Amino acid sequence: MLPLKGQEVKDINYNLIPRIVDGREFESEGRRYVLKVDLVVAADELNIYATAEKMKQKEN
Repeated sequence: MLPLKGQEVKDINYNLIPRIVDGREFESEGRRYVLKVDLVVAADELNIYATAEKMKQKEN
């Protein structure tokens, strides 16, 4: 399988996008979030619409 980076938008396997982005974690302003892909739109550009959900704090 070829990597997505550097591929033309028209050549990307769009089914892979949610699998790559879903569950991706990131931090912003000291809070942790996880992404969930809502929609992938492929035209001249690739647009990914996602929802960021705040992660629950781990209890010690």
